[in-house]
Amino acid sequence: MLAVTDEAALAAILAHEDAHLRNRDTNGSLNLAELEKCFELIFDYAPPGRTVSGSLFYWMLSPLSKTLGREEIRLSRHAEIEADRHAARTGDSYSTARALLLAGAAGVLFEDRAYRPLRRELLGSMAPPEPPLARTLKAALGLSDPDTLREYVQKAWDAPDDTTSDHPPWPERLAALGYSSPPTIEPVEHPALSTLLRSETVAERVRHFNDEWTSTVADHLDR
Repeated sequence: MLAVTDEAALAAILAHEDAHLRNRDTNGSLNLAELEKCFELIFDYAPPGRTVSGSLFYWMLSPLSKTLGREEIRLSRHAEIEADRHAARTGDSYSTARALLLAGAAGVLFEDRAYRPLRRELLGSMAPPEPPLARTLKAALGLSDPDTLREYVQKAWDAPDDTTSDHPPWPERLAALGYSSPPTIEPVEHPALSTLLRSETVAERVRHFNDEWTSTVADHLDR
């Protein structure tokens, strides 16, 4: 996130996260989580498949679990919208919309230029390929180009709604801020990664995570 935002966009994202903290007791998701914990406690004492009572209770709860899952997604999506609105009230709608679209564009860009190629290279690989963090940091540079940013903002906007996701689609989130189409946003000139952290710290952390990933994959390939 630090690599694809600047300080202004990061401030909007932090305002969004602040809203989640403020609303943690009011969006209902904690109540559902407590209810699910009660079910887990029951199954600890009466495991389905090993006890008659546990199997019967599991069979009875199966339709309810689907309903709870849908309700949890609905509540989570509502919480995201409310957090976006809070961020807009804290700053302004454009800054919040820009931060959201930078995140959305980055997600699609990373899938296109980092994650999908990485998955393809891992198939039948004899040696660890370039680590994912190194790839995403390279890909993030593309968002400084206005044409690339515009392309991937549109791709994020046009992406179909994943009904299993606990986050609403980008058009729905932007509509809550007053936008019916993706606004033209300014590209990131100075990423927060370079303005908020010392370059030595960034280099050390990137090297650490790259080495850790490469070592894990090398061990897996050696088996």
